[in-house]
Amino acid sequence: MFVLFEEAGKYLGGRVLSEAEASAQVELDTGKRLKVKGVNIVLRFEKPAPAELIAEARTLAATVDLDLAWEFAPEGEFAFA
Repeated sequence: MFVLFEEAGKYLGGRVLSEAEASAQVELDTGKRLKVKGVNIVLRFEKPAPAELIAEARTLAATVDLDLAWEFAPEGEFAFA
């Protein structure tokens, strides 16, 4: 299983090595291992590989009309704004 998580303002992905109640041990594609807090995990998935998911997300993000998304999204979607 893979996870997408936020670390220091960046989204990273990696393979879950082990998981506890509040955290997970994750191995990045580089081989580096991190302890990730459960609250920082955004998505759990089986396919595609994390690098492929992030590359596809960046490509898709470039095509999104942010003004249109902001106008039509429900108020709760942007609670952080």
